[in-house]
Amino acid sequence: MMGAALWIDYTPDYLPSPLKGLGLEVEARDISINSKANQREDIASGGVIYSVSRFNKIHPYGKFLMGIGSEDYGLFSDTHLHKDLTVTSVGGGADYRLFRQVWARGDFEYQFWPDFFKYAPARHKSPGTLSPYGFTIGAMYHF
Repeated sequence: MMGAALWIDYTPDYLPSPLKGLGLEVEARDISINSKANQREDIASGGVIYSVSRFNKIHPYGKFLMGIGSEDYGLFSDTHLHKDLTVTSVGGGADYRLFRQVWARGDFEYQFWPDFFKYAPARHKSPGTLSPYGFTIGAMYHF
């Protein structure tokens, strides 16, 4: 599956030295492009991000986010299933300066959808957490 993502990061400049690099991230994802399973996943989340800027052109980071996720299965069939759940995500990656304020980002994210199968039809029920993960590659403008 493929999709689109939007990141908005804020890292204050006035933090004390031990907290330098700590910031906030808001993220939105829509994964529905090229879905052969008639599946769609939307997530809106926010949380903390910690970026290490000791290197000149590359800034590795880690993040912890929480938000709302929406799953749809069987969008074009008689057995459509829709769920809205709280999603917790952990991840990390690196930002690489291409030129001036333009950066490339490689991001990995692992998500936890607790009690995902709780509301499924009886034939699909199995206890547990849905744990999707994936990579995102993109570009960003640093103000």
